[in-house]
Amino acid sequence: MKRLFFMFLFLGTITMNSLAQEEKPIKYETKNFSLPDKMPLYPGGDGALRAFLSLNLHYPEKAQAFGVEGRSLMKFCVSSDGSIKDISAVDCKITNYNRTEFNKLPLSKQESLKKECAKAFAKEAARVIRLMPKWEPAELNGKKMNVYYSLPFTFKLR
Repeated sequence: MKRLFFMFLFLGTITMNSLAQEEKPIKYETKNFSLPDKMPLYPGGDGALRAFLSLNLHYPEKAQAFGVEGRSLMKFCVSSDGSIKDISAVDCKITNYNRTEFNKLPLSKQESLKKECAKAFAKEAARVIRLMPKWEPAELNGKKMNVYYSLPFTFKLR
């Protein structure tokens, strides 16, 4: 009788275990999009864009005072008329800082200063993007279209 009981118990656990491991289908959400035939272009090309950035980008004062360097990856939409809209910071990080100056501050102040500097880098990058002239818009099959564009901004002290 005990053997029969253990046999049913064993079969029951195998059955329950296999039911518990039943895979559920994964739902994937897809969005239709098309890559443009012609990507958006800053007037005059990449060289003109670099020149514009070097003339207009200002180093945030607080970051400069504490020797903070960083990088902001910005995303914006170049609309079908060439104007810029939907500016956002995708990623902002501190890449280097003056450890001598930072070590004078309490740890909590160090962290808040790093965050403040990262935000200042993103704000400055957004300010400069707003100053940009209209771009040549992207095209697909000869039709102008909106395209999101990512642009990295590097803040490095010399």
